[in-house]
Amino acid sequence: MVAGPVLALDIGGTKLAAGVISPDGRVIAEGSATTDPAATPSEVSAALFELAEEVLSAGGLAMGKLAAAGRGAFGRVQPLGD
Repeated sequence: MVAGPVLALDIGGTKLAAGVISPDGRVIAEGSATTDPAATPSEVSAALFELAEEVLSAGGLAMGKLAAAGRGAFGRVQPLGD
């Protein structure tokens, strides 16, 4: 079991999702946002961080209080320029 809450992030083709999970597996807070297919990688990253902050705030938590964070994405994630 982890020592504190975990932030889970999902980067999908049509939406972003985020959730904060307690050490015992309970969902503390969750949220999602649609993605713009024309968005740049920087814009998607900014939207993901904004969603993460919203979910953490809804759960009464700060980034520094997390035990871990994880990200899932469908397909291959390429660095800029590739």
